[in-house]
Amino acid sequence: SLQSGQKVCVIDSGLDASNPDFDRSVITGSNDSGTGNWDLNGGPHGTHVAGTVGAVDNGVGVIGMAPGVPMHIVKVFNASGWGYSSDLAHAADKCTEAGANIITMSLGGGAANSTEENAFNAFTSNGGLVLAAAGNDGNNVRSFPAGYKSVMMIGANDADDNIASFSQYPSCINNGITDDGHCIEITAGGVDTLSA
Repeated sequence: SLQSGQKVCVIDSGLDASNPDFDRSVITGSNDSGTGNWDLNGGPHGTHVAGTVGAVDNGVGVIGMAPGVPMHIVKVFNASGWGYSSDLAHAADKCTEAGANIITMSLGGGAANSTEENAFNAFTSNGGLVLAAAGNDGNNVRSFPAGYKSVMMIGANDADDNIASFSQYPSCINNGITDDGHCIEITAGGVDTLSA
């Protein structure tokens, strides 16, 4: 459970302002020319992720893992896909500026990028925690940002605690040496999961 003084930065597709399952008084966000206002729905994914994190216990919808936790929203996607005018390193900087000490990213793909990696290294060096999805392609390919050592790679499990068939599972062995920072460190419910 989260302790007082913690703030979660959700890097995703924004937060639907019309959804009643959030405490708006503790939620901020960053607008961007490429994706528009953070509180305009850029597709349901970001609201779903934010609800999993912090939907309030108000008799409406669902209850998040940390109900009512302060959140900062960085909208990097819109309905047509990636629209952010910068990169994830810039998004991480926005999280830092907002006072967040946890970043969560249910996104990934592509190759490693040293600018991104340095940004997440700096965030964790300053006491933060960075989480990212392992990926949804059901193979052993390492996805980024989850593949950076400073990012905790999160896999998906079903209601029976079995690894989801789509969850990626990159090897923990790198050149014959166990490399704990580059494989799944934890799994969480990710099959037919209800949220805001």
